Amino acid sequence: MPDEFTPLFADLRGRAIPQVQAPGAVAAHQTVRRRRVATSMVTGTAAALILAAGATFAGTQRGPDRDQVPAASPSESINQSVSVAGSLVPGATHVNLVASNAEPVFADVAQGRYRLSVGCLGSAPLPLKIVYLGAVQHQDTVACSDDGVVRDYEFALTRSGVVSVRFDMTAQADVYAIKLTGI
Repeated sequence: MPDEFTPLFADLRGRAIPQVQAPGAVAAHQTVRRRRVATSMVTGTAAALILAAGATFAGTQRGPDRDQVPAASPSESINQSVSVAGSLVPGATHVNLVASNAEPVFADVAQGRYRLSVGCLGSAPLPLKIVYLGAVQHQDTVACSDDGVVRDYEFALTRSGVVSVRFDMTAQADVYAIKLTGI
């Protein structure tokens, strides 16, 4: 008995085969790309939900005083400390953070008697060395305070030269101010 569907299927195959694209590299690339885009969308959505939930949770954890004024930023606090230290030693030529590794230097200091005023602001002592004539001539520790402390050192230069102040970089004092004056 002849199969009446055979000619119909043959005709269908003849019309459909030119339109069918064989699987290959292009089809595999499209499949991988479609899956990658779907994975990225899911990951991004999940991350956004987690961040939104965290922000909501953090917002609900604030205390009853919701009108709190934020604390001063570290740079504002440092600027204020530098300003206060500078006022401890009027006319200070060097005012800086102790941790800045700066070594205050007074170049070409003429022979004579001098007063070195050192002011410091902070809660810890400030170890220092006064160097002139190429060697450490005086070593001391200034007991700094949060209100500020000034210590004066007097010495004589027997010849012209450089005077510098070296701080122990392990010092926890916040800022210093220094002035060298002839007496």
